[in-house]
Amino acid sequence: MNEVTVNVRDFVRAGGKLSLAEWVTLDEREREACVTAGDELAELQAERVVSMIVDAVRQAVEEHRLESLIGKAEEMVT
Repeated sequence: MNEVTVNVRDFVRAGGKLSLAEWVTLDEREREACVTAGDELAELQAERVVSMIVDAVRQAVEEHRLESLIGKAEEMVT
């Protein structure tokens, strides 16, 4: 495993954040690799957010259906 790979792995583990002091210690290849990894990390995080929104909408729809069914059942009883 080369040094660039190790530095990029550390970058991703840090959540895609580096201090200025850390950034200036990287060479051009490492910087490019970190930018690429950061872009990919941001894309994954965006996908995760979209997935969470979709799950929340699904749950809300299911809860609405359940409430609707309960309401209909109550109407039938009265």
